[in-house]
Amino acid sequence: MPFSLRSGLPGLLGLLVLLAALFLVSLRQDKARQEAEGWRIHTVEVIAQAQRLLAALLDAETGQRGYLLTQNPAYLDMNEQAHKTLDDLTGELLRLTSDNPSQQENLTRFHALAHERLDILEDVVGLEQVGRRSDALALISSGTGRDAMERARQQIDVIIAEEERLLRERSARADEAALRSRWLTYAAGVLGLLLLGVAARFGLAMARAEERANSSEALRASDEFNRRVLAASPDCVKLMTLDARLEFFSEGGLCAMEIDDFDRQLKGADWLSFWKPDDRPKVRAAIDDALAGGIGRFQAFCPTAKGTPKWWDVSVSPILDAEGAPEKLLSASRDITGARRSEERIALLGEAAARLLTSGNPAAMVADIFGLIAGPLRLDVFLNYRLTGEGDLLLVAQNGLDEATLRDVSRIRLGQTICGTVASDRQPRHLADALVSEEPLSVYLKPIGITDYTCTPLVVDDNLLGTLAFGRRSDERFSQEDLTLLHTICHYVALAIERIRTEERLRSFNAELEARVAERTAELEAAASHLRAEMVEREAAQAQLHEMRKLDTMGQLTGGVAHDFNNLLTPIVGSLERAQKKLDGDERTLRLIRGGLEAAERACVLVTRLLAFARRSHLEARPVDVGALLHGMTELIQRSIGPQITVSVQVEDGLPAAKVDSNQLELALLNLALNARDAMPGGGRLTMSAQGEQVGANHPTGLAPGRYVRLSVVDTGGGMDQETLSRAVEPFFSTKGIGKGTGLGLSMVHGMAAQSGGTLALSSSLGLGTRAEIWLPETDEAPVVAPLLPRELAPAPFAARILLVDDEAVVRAGTAEMLRDLGYDVTEANGGSQAMALMRSGFEPDVLVTDFLMPGMNGVDLVESLRQIRPSLPALLVTGYADLAPSASGGLPRLPKPFRMADLAGAVAGILSGGNVVSFMRRTQEHRE
Repeated sequence: MPFSLRSGLPGLLGLLVLLAALFLVSLRQDKARQEAEGWRIHTVEVIAQAQRLLAALLDAETGQRGYLLTQNPAYLDMNEQAHKTLDDLTGELLRLTSDNPSQQENLTRFHALAHERLDILEDVVGLEQVGRRSDALALISSGTGRDAMERARQQIDVIIAEEERLLRERSARADEAALRSRWLTYAAGVLGLLLLGVAARFGLAMARAEERANSSEALRASDEFNRRVLAASPDCVKLMTLDARLEFFSEGGLCAMEIDDFDRQLKGADWLSFWKPDDRPKVRAAIDDALAGGIGRFQAFCPTAKGTPKWWDVSVSPILDAEGAPEKLLSASRDITGARRSEERIALLGEAAARLLTSGNPAAMVADIFGLIAGPLRLDVFLNYRLTGEGDLLLVAQNGLDEATLRDVSRIRLGQTICGTVASDRQPRHLADALVSEEPLSVYLKPIGITDYTCTPLVVDDNLLGTLAFGRRSDERFSQEDLTLLHTICHYVALAIERIRTEERLRSFNAELEARVAERTAELEAAASHLRAEMVEREAAQAQLHEMRKLDTMGQLTGGVAHDFNNLLTPIVGSLERAQKKLDGDERTLRLIRGGLEAAERACVLVTRLLAFARRSHLEARPVDVGALLHGMTELIQRSIGPQITVSVQVEDGLPAAKVDSNQLELALLNLALNARDAMPGGGRLTMSAQGEQVGANHPTGLAPGRYVRLSVVDTGGGMDQETLSRAVEPFFSTKGIGKGTGLGLSMVHGMAAQSGGTLALSSSLGLGTRAEIWLPETDEAPVVAPLLPRELAPAPFAARILLVDDEAVVRAGTAEMLRDLGYDVTEANGGSQAMALMRSGFEPDVLVTDFLMPGMNGVDLVESLRQIRPSLPALLVTGYADLAPSASGGLPRLPKPFRMADLAGAVAGILSGGNVVSFMRRTQEHRE
């Protein structure tokens, strides 16, 4: 409608005012929109750069693992590139967040954590490069690197959360500015409407049109930038509804998941259904974390749309609305298949190394390792050859070969087949496409369907141990990573085989050494047992040692006393015999003399036993009439144990002989009798018996089957409890108290019985006495009875001159008188010096009769000295030592003390007539009876 200038001036002014207001409001709104869009773009750029930082750190991990598995230095380039990328991206983010001190601090923390993780990666690579693989694996397994990586991820999450918070704050401020602009617009509109409603509405329409145009252009610019950012990211970025329905997929994600058409294939699909049922609980947990305002994370397996197997590292975070409530879900998934495969192979290598450390059989060990790696590496065949001493290769373990092939390849020469060539060259071989290969050495692979084959020499310290080969029958070929892993396992197997061989050699050496030590220590076991007992009862052991010394001193004293007693008996026996001959008519005196001779004979028997006690007589096992021995000892035992104890002897009629040393048996019986006496301090009864026994298999004594003589010594004393009985035969064990016993009596009896082929059996109960049984093997040999020395006086061949030498005047006088009674001319000398002086003065004896032990010069030395003056001088050696060895007597004829006149006459007559020399024989009681 037309209007006049006057009426139109207010409208024009109102229009101008309205236009000015609208222009100012439009400018403010446009500035607010541009600022909001700028901050949104800034936030997206910061988040994208932060994700690239984390991706660069993961690339460094992938490079390290790839190098560990393949030893390919190219993987280290990824590590170095990651260093540079981290520094560049960190600098760019510091520039982008220069107005935010909080983000600057967060970036500084992440940079430190990232370099901490990179330092650990460099340490692992450094250990591997210097050959310390086990230390590198140990560092990986320690979890230090994983902890550093997890802290770096958490720091990136903090950076992203902080940027999203800033975006929400800036969006709120923009909304407040828009609200103020709207109020200004309303005020200008009221004024304008009063002036020119139509103009105001037209101006408002124009402003809104301009606003929509500007907003559309800004949105188009923002969407294009976001598209470029997402397309450049290697991660799979997805936008989902709150119930996990897919709404958007980044271009990089479509490529990674091998998706051709998102709208047709995936839009609106349930993201949870993509994962395996076993993994869905942790996927659900990550979604729940995001819905609660946090960031959910998990790792799981999910194949691509075309079936390619892949592992993913996934994060789920919320996109919040203006009120701070979750509006959408944003998920970023990174392909970690390579890193996962590296971890699996490192774990597989670690498990193989652990099994190789504990295995003890090389063939079984290789079969076990094949069972471990066959599945993960998809192996069908393995062959393990061992180098023999003849220089060829012997198949010791295999899997997947038929019998015909086994016959052909069970033993090969160096240079024959692929394994023989590998052993000869000591270099690994890989034969791909074996079915179509023209390689002559692969002739046995084709019949068994092997498509891919690799063989590695087993070498340790330049020593060839054999070869180890693996093969596949599938169309899949060994990758370089597969070959590197198999070569590493073969190296570990070689080390394990060498370890087993070294251990076997060590065990063999130890067994031989132990056998030698056992041989050397068998005789020391008793001494070791004694020493252990000494440590427990030191004071008692010292007392027992004192008793042993007293016993040894007593033995030495007894031997000396027996020798002196022999010297004393010699003149007594001689004098009584001379008196007996001179008193033919005096019957009363003759009875006294015969009684004296009988007492002298009993004294001889006592001396014999004293010498046996002192171990001064020759001990040997021979057939013994045990019954006669028991009866002969009865009187001695009765005197030894006292009249308060009654002694009885029971011997089976027709008892066979037992093979034993009679002196040792006498001492054993005497020991048992003395033990019985100590057990019956108030008197009692001692029964000694002997009878024959047939021992069968599994006899309680443990003796071998056969005939035995059993000697029993039974007392009516207090007996022993089971603990004392079990230790009764232990050396030095005694219940008699310190200074009252040596603890060797029963031990000596047990040792004597065992050495004689028998045993000592003890049985006892408290209050019922003790029974000791000596079991000795029977013998069919007749008991040895020494022939009596002749009792008739041998006549003197002629009145020979005899030089008699003895330092004992009584013995020398008695012997001289007997010789003179026999018709000999006797010249006496009291020692070697006087005899030498007589010979040098011209005295010519026909026979030298000399004592053995004399001061200054013994009898053997005297004979040698006199024979230098007169080489053919006959000599007779008289001695009271029954244990004088033939070598000590110089081979001279010997006459033991005490002797009868008939003994002396026969010995001297035998020397003078050139007859048999009476051999040395210690007379026992049997000789006199």
